Amino acid sequence: MAHPADFANAHIRHWQDAEFLFLAGRWANADQLYGLSTECGLKAVMVADGLLVDKTGSPVGKYKKHVNPSLPLRAAIGWGFVAISPIFACR
Repeated sequence: MAHPADFANAHIRHWQDAEFLFLAGRWANADQLYGLSTECGLKAVMVADGLLVDKTGSPVGKYKKHVNPSLPLRAAIGWGFVAISPIFACR
């Protein structure tokens, strides 16, 4: 059973974890979590502004698009995009 998405809570949790990693000198991992935290925070703002999501947090309608389908995955990863689905990460 999927848990309902709580983007605001995910934003805070990932930011706090990033701060711990940053202070421990694990900057690459902290950087990844700062980015994930930012994405969750933006999703929280979008939901508060009226973006419709299903119970798992996936956007409903025209906004359900993660990556340009014509862009090869290795190029997306090489540019620093998150390789996992943000829908699962922001819970």
